[in-house]
Amino acid sequence: MEKTELLRLKCKLELDVSDLERSLAHANEANEEAQSNMKRYMTQIAEMRTVIAEEQSCREKFQNDLFSVEKKLAKAMSEKEDAIIKQLQMERLKKQVDADLNEARSQQEQLSKQTADLSATKKKLEVEILLMKVYVEVIWFTTECSSETRKLSINVEANL
Repeated sequence: MEKTELLRLKCKLELDVSDLERSLAHANEANEEAQSNMKRYMTQIAEMRTVIAEEQSCREKFQNDLFSVEKKLAKAMSEKEDAIIKQLQMERLKKQVDADLNEARSQQEQLSKQTADLSATKKKLEVEILLMKVYVEVIWFTTECSSETRKLSINVEANL
């Protein structure tokens, strides 16, 4: 029995070795597949790290661009506020200039009326002066005529 037992044990051990060899072959295949997957995952991780680095670089660039644009926007808004203030000042100044212009026109109209009144008064006075000169000449002529008439009368009386 020992020999049969040993043969059976040998067969069993050979079957166990065969099973173990198959298991080892499957384990080696699984290990190779796992190693292959691991290499592929490592490659994908490296690629993703590169993509992440590029995206972080782009993000930083966008942040810098955003900061620059925000500064430009703040400057433009400040310039806009300054322009609005200047526009309001210009509108006030224009209203003041318009008011001053209207006042100057009013004064000009008053001065034009005064000039016209003074011109009319001057013409009237010139006419009155001319009439007085004529009146004085008439009086002088009359006086002269009277004086001549008297002299003639005196001469006529003296001759008579």
